[in-house]
Amino acid sequence: PNDQWVVDSGASHTFSPHLSDFAGKLQEPLSKSVRVGDGTILPIKGMGTVRVRTKGGQVLTFSKVHYVPDMHSRLLSVPHLLKRGARVVFDEATCRVYRGKSPLFTACQSAEGGSQLFRAHLPTVLRPSSTATAFEAEVPMQLAHQRLAHAAPSTIAKLHKLGSVSGFKLQQGANKDKVQCEPCLLGKAQRLPFPKTSRTKAQHKLELVHVDLWGPARVPTFGKQSVYVLSILDHYTSYHWFYLLKSKESTVVLEVLKRWLALAERQSERKLKVIRTDNGTEFKGAVEDWLRDLGIQRQLTVPYSPQQNGRVERWHRTMGEGVRTMLLASGLPASTWGETLRHLTWVKNRVVHSALNPGKTPYEMWFGRKPDLSMLKTFGCMCSSLIPEPAQDGKLSPRGKMLVHLGVDEEAKGWRVLDPDTMQVTIARNLHFQEDQLWHQWRVENPHARLGKGVPEEILNVLPGPAGQDWLQFVSSSGQTQGSPIEDQEEEDHPPLHSILRGSAGSGGASTQTKTVRFVGVPEGNPGVPTTSPDTQQTSNIPAQPQEDEDDDLNTLARTNHRTRSIEELYSLAAEAVTDRPLTQAVAEALVITWCLEACYPDGIKTPATVREALEGPQKHHWKPSMEDEMKSLQDLGVWKSELVDLPAGKKAVDGKWVYRIKRGQDGQITRYKSRYVCRGFTQEKGTDYTETFSSVVKWPTIRLVMAMAATKGWEAHVVDIKTAFLRASLDEEVYLKQPEGMDDGTGRVYRLIKAMYGLKQAPRCWEQ
Repeated sequence: PNDQWVVDSGASHTFSPHLSDFAGKLQEPLSKSVRVGDGTILPIKGMGTVRVRTKGGQVLTFSKVHYVPDMHSRLLSVPHLLKRGARVVFDEATCRVYRGKSPLFTACQSAEGGSQLFRAHLPTVLRPSSTATAFEAEVPMQLAHQRLAHAAPSTIAKLHKLGSVSGFKLQQGANKDKVQCEPCLLGKAQRLPFPKTSRTKAQHKLELVHVDLWGPARVPTFGKQSVYVLSILDHYTSYHWFYLLKSKESTVVLEVLKRWLALAERQSERKLKVIRTDNGTEFKGAVEDWLRDLGIQRQLTVPYSPQQNGRVERWHRTMGEGVRTMLLASGLPASTWGETLRHLTWVKNRVVHSALNPGKTPYEMWFGRKPDLSMLKTFGCMCSSLIPEPAQDGKLSPRGKMLVHLGVDEEAKGWRVLDPDTMQVTIARNLHFQEDQLWHQWRVENPHARLGKGVPEEILNVLPGPAGQDWLQFVSSSGQTQGSPIEDQEEEDHPPLHSILRGSAGSGGASTQTKTVRFVGVPEGNPGVPTTSPDTQQTSNIPAQPQEDEDDDLNTLARTNHRTRSIEELYSLAAEAVTDRPLTQAVAEALVITWCLEACYPDGIKTPATVREALEGPQKHHWKPSMEDEMKSLQDLGVWKSELVDLPAGKKAVDGKWVYRIKRGQDGQITRYKSRYVCRGFTQEKGTDYTETFSSVVKWPTIRLVMAMAATKGWEAHVVDIKTAFLRASLDEEVYLKQPEGMDDGTGRVYRLIKAMYGLKQAPRCWEQ
């Protein structure tokens, strides 16, 4: 979420819709629900403390902040501030908050959505538990159990007692705590112990190595679509390696073994002597010849006796149970088992092992130093990462993105994270973790969130319940619309103002519902504006203070009206504003009422702000065809070359943005879902993408003079509207445009613009010429 707070003089409490704003656990709220400006009753999920940082670096603590996830904006209550000794001063365009004589922060007035709201930028101070060194603090046994890939409590206690790792401190007395873990009961239940029959004891690294193939899994991993795992275990150190494979052909296995051997011999400074496998076909042919050429002895298990390779077979049991348990705990889909196995192996190599001397870990036995667990976090927990500035969707868009933690990456010294939108795994360093929120918990609070936008369902494959459907079972190798026309690209995104205001609210399907909107601070007979938008206004028993308006063009403000009005009344009031009042007053009040009507339509359908909202919201079946129509129309107009091109070296492509509008008829019913793709001119470079931008425009005094002359002399006034004007103007510069979000084919190619699209800095000049 962004860092904006709406300073609200009419709110009795402070509210936030973002759970990530709160420090610590939420308490029971003072009340169960709150009524907002449009009459909707929203549930209050809890109450807690929020810490924010001012521009001057001061940290402010707001207590008893109500958590309302269905609210659209944060509300900072003025009465709340006053009760705590703050001084709030409003003037024409700003709201200043002081502590005594010292200024704390300033909220500036903005006209977003047609409302004059005072917004303050106050970034949230993250919880201490979200820092990268959180694991160095004392942790209880339950949390340690989650962090250590659901390891046994006895293993965790031994790890702490013997000081086998650094960066890990167990809470005092935690070794006596019992761990209640349902995923462990489900993931590790009904598994008989594997007999230990091997009596071989290696004395050095690589003296004996166990190798086996696991698979095929019923669900392939996302991305590489692997279904096999090649497991390698060093007998002396109990250190594990694994490799994901698409097939078990001997040539594929051979290439992996060659890569592993080069790595293992370089790290250990020893030569491999004996390798033990089963009689699987994947270890015959090319693998046999390779081992023979290198002088490496090969030991085979007796057919149908996998116990003779028991060390690696037991690892397969541990691997299956661990992966299943971690997926059940996190709620991630079965197709992420490859990343889950990566994290499980990383952890198992860093915890004490029963086959080793007390206090020793496989990592220490292999590398000769104790492992460091300071970067370890709970698998599948949510974390936030900063979005690079070029990828941010405007100045007021969120600067961070929620990701799913998948473990530590050994090569890059960072964390592996999963982007829920694209199912892409990346490496990140600057992360803020929320270990108290796993993926399945965060998804409940964010119902529009889902894994894999555009990813085939068979890849995601929802994890089944525990009723005997084992998706992780394997067969061991030993056991064998037509685009819109040009004329439809009109500039007008809404019906005429007078037709909206005079339209009958009682006609059409909307007549069966009555929805009310509360005006707070809107004067009788005067064109004021609400102190907050109907989406965010919290109705309180404390009346808002009337605001004074010093605009001489309007009448003096009358008393403030607080009563609730239905939409039918608003239509009537709007018509009166047009017909019976002075022009400036009528237009101002009409605009306010029109905006309120748009925000409070009985059908509750709102205009999406982002592509994700459009393509994942309840109206996605309307917005997707609308976007496709826009792309076809731009193609038909010849805005760009018919084929995508590669971006020339040294050139920078201009970014674009989808703009959405819901068009309604006179009765308020939806007539069209309109999408328009425009350029982001601020991403252009002067001298490269454009040079001159000046274009002549008519000043308002000239328009007023002409209209006055027409009125006094009885002339007829005609207005010409050239639809899609800019799209008909040729472009002189060489400009390239990135593929639109949601329509990207993934090739990285761009469009070569021929016509001046809306948003380009030189577009008005090109049209004038």
